[in-house]
Amino acid sequence: MQTGPKFSDKTDRDYYTLDDMFVSNAAKGERSGEVEERQRRQAIQEHRQLAACMENCPHCFGSPRLPKHLIVAIGSKVYLSLPNYQSLTEGHCVIVPMQHITAATLLDEDIWEEIQVAKALGLML
Repeated sequence: MQTGPKFSDKTDRDYYTLDDMFVSNAAKGERSGEVEERQRRQAIQEHRQLAACMENCPHCFGSPRLPKHLIVAIGSKVYLSLPNYQSLTEGHCVIVPMQHITAATLLDEDIWEEIQVAKALGLML
């Protein structure tokens, strides 16, 4: 009888039972504190990286890198701004959510509706 790689740490492979599996997992679980500590440190590092990235985001409303003199209108969830670079066309504007969102597919419906209103406002300017 051949057994899979799960049973490779058991010496008598023919008699490996469910109880043996729990005992083996419990013995391995002693190191779970080390695993949890590593996961905690990794989560802290990821949080710090995200915070640094958001601090330097040129579109986040609270960022010091946002050129506030180019803001045309501020809504409750989005703002309308002139681009900080060369316009693509005449009348080019940027509509940005107040909170940091990485893609338009992740927007809530109310934010999407306010973007539509801002588009209409941008066309009227």
